[in-house]
Amino acid sequence: MEVLKKLLGALVVVALALVVVRAIVGYLIFAPRLSSPNAYSVAETYYQAQVWSLNGLARSSLTNELQPTEQPPFFNDVFLASDLAVAGPGEIAKSPQYAEIARFTVTYESRWKANTGEPPGPRTRLMTLGRNPGGAWKVIAEGTGP
Repeated sequence: MEVLKKLLGALVVVALALVVVRAIVGYLIFAPRLSSPNAYSVAETYYQAQVWSLNGLARSSLTNELQPTEQPPFFNDVFLASDLAVAGPGEIAKSPQYAEIARFTVTYESRWKANTGEPPGPRTRLMTLGRNPGGAWKVIAEGTGP
């Protein structure tokens, strides 16, 4: 019984260490790419960070208006998604609020039921990034429709 307790304790320590290492490595890899001057790189990294469950890092790319006001679901729909593909930018335009806008279509295969009730399976998301001169690309819109 004592050996089992020690083994279980060691497994907990190893699991916690792996979580910490994953987060550190994730931030070292993904954070610089979210600051890229390339809109495609930012769009792709935004979703890749969510695949790795680095949701806080991904949310740092959202404009203040898109920041969640409530606790997000435990399992993000993108967590451990496969076949992630980003297409675009389909259109680069100007707007009164941003000097540049880039729109992307993102597809992936979700392993989870969506918070809208959609069963696991293929997903398509539309996202729009915007920036002003000298600023970083930010996610200004994200959803399933125009």
